[in-house]
Amino acid sequence: NTIAEFGAWLIYQLYRLDFGFFDLVDVEAFKAYSQYCVMQMASMSEDLYELYGRKKSGFTSIATEYKSFMEDILGESTKGMEASKRRNHLARHVNSGPERLLRYTPESKGMLLYLLTRHGVWDHLDYESHGDGFVLDIYSERKESVIWVLKSIQTVSEWRKVMCRMTRDGRVLAGKDGERVAVVESERHLERFLQEGISRDDDMYKAKAELVAIYQGLKSEIAWGYALAMNDTAYYQLNSASNFYYPDRCSFGPCKDQLVDYV
Repeated sequence: NTIAEFGAWLIYQLYRLDFGFFDLVDVEAFKAYSQYCVMQMASMSEDLYELYGRKKSGFTSIATEYKSFMEDILGESTKGMEASKRRNHLARHVNSGPERLLRYTPESKGMLLYLLTRHGVWDHLDYESHGDGFVLDIYSERKESVIWVLKSIQTVSEWRKVMCRMTRDGRVLAGKDGERVAVVESERHLERFLQEGISRDDDMYKAKAELVAIYQGLKSEIAWGYALAMNDTAYYQLNSASNFYYPDRCSFGPCKDQLVDYV
């Protein structure tokens, strides 16, 4: 559909700029798409692509619905237990289709991380938050979805963008102390969340090491001409230099009997 295709095009253009400023898209349109992605990921029963296409909703309508959505999932207009269940549903939806994150803006990913890491008394009391494994791990589904969001990040530059946008509306956290401090604070917040409920030293170290491993595996610059992929895959690691034959690489190559085998 049109919105999904636009999203795929938009993210690849951002990737080409290493997630720098992109002035081809209107600011409000970019903001609306980022909010739209978060709501689509959270929608368990309806296809928002089809809904918005049918309603032909404008930017203002999306902003209004996003505000209502945030109030519900953060418990500002719903009971605490219901808000906790909404956040757990969001985590399950992320875990069931993480490849969709590859079409999301840094703002969308930052907002998702913000929502997934919100927790309080009602979240602790919600039995769904404790997982269904033999050893109960509080927020296990949310922790998994946080890792998926981080695995969808393509470059060091995008990592910084996402960390600076861990807010309810995707606005930049960096203030007078600058981007570096905001990034460090967000990383520490994620580390604390991943260690939530863990009492063993080995597990606490593992949670921190997982964050470090993801960051250290990121590319410092883009590799233009390849499809985006999760940063823990062999495809991502192998395609580390720009492909000068792009977009020819999208075409079918010679038949099998024309190929030369290399040792």
